[in-house]
Amino acid sequence: WDAAEDAFRRAMKRQPSYWLAHDHYAFVLAAQRQFDAALAEVRRGQALEPLSLVVHHHVAWVCLLARRYDDAIAECRSAIDMDPTFPMAHLWMGVSLEQKGLYDEAIASVDEAVKFMGGASIGAGAAAHAYAVSGQVEEARRRLAELQQARFARYVEPYGIALVCAGLGDREDALRWLEQAYQEHSFWLAFWAKVDPRLDVLRDDIRFQDLLRRLGLLQQARFARYVEPYGIALVCAGLGDREDALRWLEQAYQEHSFWLAFWAKVDPRLDVLRDDIRFQDLLRRLGLGSN
Repeated sequence: WDAAEDAFRRAMKRQPSYWLAHDHYAFVLAAQRQFDAALAEVRRGQALEPLSLVVHHHVAWVCLLARRYDDAIAECRSAIDMDPTFPMAHLWMGVSLEQKGLYDEAIASVDEAVKFMGGASIGAGAAAHAYAVSGQVEEARRRLAELQQARFARYVEPYGIALVCAGLGDREDALRWLEQAYQEHSFWLAFWAKVDPRLDVLRDDIRFQDLLRRLGLLQQARFARYVEPYGIALVCAGLGDREDALRWLEQAYQEHSFWLAFWAKVDPRLDVLRDDIRFQDLLRRLGLGSN
């Protein structure tokens, strides 16, 4: 990741108007949760190439990963206005709508994407995931079986299959397919695994964390020596990464952290989390909730 960042910086220094460098540099930043920087870079690329459908869908992509779903949807609609058959705009709009809980609209969008993509597996996986989380389990499993069967005839992206399994709550199968994606050097795994909201159900699993470590996307020190998870949670809270902050606080709870027990209820650095029901539940389990 460091080498990639260095290469992009050199390219942009040499040719500041090269829109593709700004655009692709944003992928590297977003994959590492540097969302503000990623959005700044992809917007620079968009300013240099404002009529590009590719740039529009990349802006939507970064907004989606940053969980700015309304912004992602707006970008997708702009791209669809330019070309109603552009599949990636329909895809990211569908995923964003799904994350907002608008399942009927989400399914319509991702199915439209699959139609225009000619059944490409990453789109088909996203569609099946949408069916799974909307409660249409039978349809999701039917589509999952089709994807698995298709692997015998053509290349099918294992990351897409993993998404469906995660949506169905099949943790073991989801992790197995993510491992397969790792073995196949999946682009989608590398750039999405750390930030894809559809994989949030796996983030507390040590096997998923180890996968991120092997991808170079997780704090390395904890695999070499003991590092207090409460401290990592503080950094995440300061960065505005609520999900990661809560995950590391939960890890601190599992490790019986002294710092968590004596600081969580009163630490001003965690005030940004106090309105979250998961944080309140953590305090309750610590015996620190309101009576």
